[in-house]
Amino acid sequence: MYRVDKDADGRITKEEIKETICLSATTNKPSSIQQQAKEYTALIMEELDPEEIGFIMYLENQEAQRKLQLHMMDCQEEMNSNWMTHQGKWQRQLMEQQLAQGRQWNESFNMINQKQAQQ
Repeated sequence: MYRVDKDADGRITKEEIKETICLSATTNKPSSIQQQAKEYTALIMEELDPEEIGFIMYLENQEAQRKLQLHMMDCQEEMNSNWMTHQGKWQRQLMEQQLAQGRQWNESFNMINQKQAQQ
C-alpha cells in the first residue's frame, strides 16, 4: 500500500489509485485505460472506503497490527516469566524431596550401623 501512497501521508486517495492503475496498464488505448482506471478505482474505493471519506487509511491497519504484535510479545513474555517461576518452584520442590530422601537414607544407614555395633 505504501507504494500507492505517493505523498506518504498514510492515506491512499482515488487519484493515487487511478494513477497506479494507469501506470500498470499495458494496453495501447489511452482512452480505454482512462475509462477502465475510473471503473477499477470506483470498485476499489467502494470496497475499501465504504464510508466514502475519499481515501483509505492504511496506516490504521498497520498500527492495529503493531499493537497486536506488541500485545502478543507481552503475553509471551508473561508466559515465559510464569514458566520460569514455576520451574524454580518445581526445582525447589525436587531438591527438598531429594534432601528428605537423603535424610531418610542417612537415618536408615545409621540404624543399620547401630544394630551391627550392638551385635
